[in-house]
Amino acid sequence: MPTSFSEILLSFEFVSSDASHQAFLCKQTGKIYLRSDLSELDELNDELPDDVEDDEKYVAKAFTRADQTRVRVHFALAISSRLLPP
Repeated sequence: MPTSFSEILLSFEFVSSDASHQAFLCKQTGKIYLRSDLSELDELNDELPDDVEDDEKYVAKAFTRADQTRVRVHFALAISSRLLPP
């Protein structure tokens, strides 16, 4: 099942907002699971599957500042190539 861009963007924003946030994408279903170690965000924590550490089934991501910079650069290059004349 495909994951929508808005769900991926939401998980990216969630994970990049604090180092204690994590996101896990199920390769089979497309469901994104969100987790945080911050106690005030307990209501946002999804119940994680028992096999969430299985790299064959899930993609786990905790974005670092370097990841954010790379994503922003690639995004800017992609947008500029569409907006600027050749």
